[in-house]
Amino acid sequence: MDDEQPVRTLMVRDLQDAGCHVTVAATGVEAVTQFRAAWEHAPRFDEVILDLTMRGGIGGANVLRQLRGIDPPITANVVSQYTSNPVMSGYRQHGCNGVVSK
Repeated sequence: MDDEQPVRTLMVRDLQDAGCHVTVAATGVEAVTQFRAAWEHAPRFDEVILDLTMRGGIGGANVLRQLRGIDPPITANVVSQYTSNPVMSGYRQHGCNGVVSK
């Protein structure tokens, strides 16, 4: 999930090159909707990558709380250009498995 099209394009390309099947979301609402549908109808997601800061929408930390309500053990990584964000430095305390700086 990322609100920037160029970032989504790059992530999709790199993940597909690594052999991953990728589903993209431009908003938090879209990410939760896609995740819930996959959970109910398969195939389920093995991992999610969430942008922490979404212009005018639900950010990654809030989306992750919703996803954990659906599938508590989901592997989740967060992405941000704002390295001073407390989630970036204390990602495990915020329920994340890893971080990537933009």
